[in-house]
Amino acid sequence: MPRSDAELIDACSKGDELAWRQLVDRYQHLVYAIPRRYGLGTEDREEVFQSVFLRLFQNLEELRDRERLVGWLITTAHRESWKLGKAASALSADDGIVDLESPPSHLAEQWELAHRVRSALAELDLRCQKLLESLFLQHGGCTYEEAAQKLGIPLGSVGPTRKRCFRKLKEICEERGLWPPP
Repeated sequence: MPRSDAELIDACSKGDELAWRQLVDRYQHLVYAIPRRYGLGTEDREEVFQSVFLRLFQNLEELRDRERLVGWLITTAHRESWKLGKAASALSADDGIVDLESPPSHLAEQWELAHRVRSALAELDLRCQKLLESLFLQHGGCTYEEAAQKLGIPLGSVGPTRKRCFRKLKEICEERGLWPPP
């Protein structure tokens, strides 16, 4: 069973490199997605990513509510995106970022939900993960024909396999309280 955020943070505080790698792996998509959603370029997104995880590493001991790590990461990524975007004049109040301290609540909720669904997706077997990511998460998705070719499966099995994978994903989301959507 995967360790909780609090367990990982405690282990990281004690110098456990594997725990740090697990923590970064768990949240890398979430942190990287925030500057991307604000329209920052690749280099800027990487800088935000590095800044957020550096701040996390520096503040491991001071994190008060270790079970609210997702919110801390979202807020920190928002702040870093804001600072970097303003410095590069890439962002303005018209972009919907008017509060440096925290992102708009609806965006923070969307990001947290997207992260939780992506975490649920990671619990599926590798075949289901690859199929759903190909169809829905990679560059606007691909066609059934492209997915069949990419994954080396018969074209006629893409639809039924997708359906089974979604059913499994829905079960995981139900267990985590993500389904039905709020």
